[in-house]
Amino acid sequence: MKNVVLVASIPASLLEMSQEDEDDFKRYKKMLDRVGKPIMMSSESEAAEIIRRRLFEWDDDALGQNGKVNLNKQATDVCRSYADWVVDHRQQVPGWFPVDQALDAFKATYPFHPMVLSVFERKWQTLPRFQRTRGVLRMLALWVSKAYQEGYKGGRKETLIGLGTAPLDDPMFRSVIFEQLDEERLEAAITTDICGKPDSHATRLDQEAVDAIKKSRLHRKAGVVILFESNGGTTSEDATVPEVRLALGEPDLDSGNVDTVLESLVDIEDWIVLSHPSTN
Repeated sequence: MKNVVLVASIPASLLEMSQEDEDDFKRYKKMLDRVGKPIMMSSESEAAEIIRRRLFEWDDDALGQNGKVNLNKQATDVCRSYADWVVDHRQQVPGWFPVDQALDAFKATYPFHPMVLSVFERKWQTLPRFQRTRGVLRMLALWVSKAYQEGYKGGRKETLIGLGTAPLDDPMFRSVIFEQLDEERLEAAITTDICGKPDSHATRLDQEAVDAIKKSRLHRKAGVVILFESNGGTTSEDATVPEVRLALGEPDLDSGNVDTVLESLVDIEDWIVLSHPSTN
């Protein structure tokens, strides 16, 4: 047949295949490698656009001719306020983060903080059971739902969905995390040390802290960030202090409070290991 193109999409993971399925997969892949032309369905830069188009409803006016989201003034102002904090603290954040293009980075991932999506690309994608698309979408869907419920009930309202706001106090969300990490033994560490119980260590430290730390639940947020940043990675599985600072960075945040919180967590939690790079 002339002028006909067959498009075939094959899975990237073999984890859920039976032996028979895997044998079929290998035969198809061998044939496609021989006669086909591989095309990457989405690049890292497009992942954020795909995720927010899947998880949120956007007005027609918010979508440009290229199908990408155009933020309104209110959303852009939020992104600018976060970007300004990063620029003001450029010596305290990771060297790989594009500080001079911080505004573009925040606009590209809004309403998520860039660190929410980048941790999956930088570290989690090296995990054997991590599902880059389906796993992330399922996780973020629960995350967004929880954030919406808290905002609707008049509770805490975050201008961006930051990495530290992950609802680890929700058993269903924790189960999704454990599935992706393939590590059920983290249940006790999370509920004892971060959140999930009234007397969790980070929760208690927030309650006893000064108002600025208590109001932002900074101990809990820092513990959550460290958990996410301490899994996967091609060079190191440790979270770094600059990574934690960047993930927690927000308008009016005193970076000194982040250091105070990290010292408190390291003193009481044996599993928390932080790296201090000599250069950012």
